[in-house]
Amino acid sequence: MNDRWIRAALLSGFAMLIAYFHHTGQLSSFVEPSMELYVKLSSLGLLAAAIHQAYEALRPDPTHSVIDCECGHDHHHGHKHEHHEHEHGHEGHSHASGGIKSLLIYGLFLLPLLLGYLLPSSTSANDHAFHQHTHDHGQDHIREPDDSKKDR
Repeated sequence: MNDRWIRAALLSGFAMLIAYFHHTGQLSSFVEPSMELYVKLSSLGLLAAAIHQAYEALRPDPTHSVIDCECGHDHHHGHKHEHHEHEHGHEGHSHASGGIKSLLIYGLFLLPLLLGYLLPSSTSANDHAFHQHTHDHGQDHIREPDDSKKDR
């Protein structure tokens, strides 16, 4: 899978998370009210960046041209070979470690994104607990002010 598609998905995921928090009224739980407008505007920037990444993923890359030669395999090296009588190895770099590193880095962005969507916000959990407590106990736990102290 092309890394640009992963980037587009992560960027649009964060933009949609901000929109989700705004729609559910939870944005003020995470952001100072005076900064909410800027966060909402930043979601538009994230969405624009996601669209650009998707566009770049769809666009053919001119630096990775396929070279046909008589050796029997395609070459995607970013540079043209007029004629080659040598084999192309991968000395000096490993694709496996790059893939693991990319997976870890993208995972660092994916974790808060998943937590934002899957976990309930602490304010809604606290509100639920408060409403559950008042429903179970009614008004018994609320004391009336003691007027006997005023007479003294």
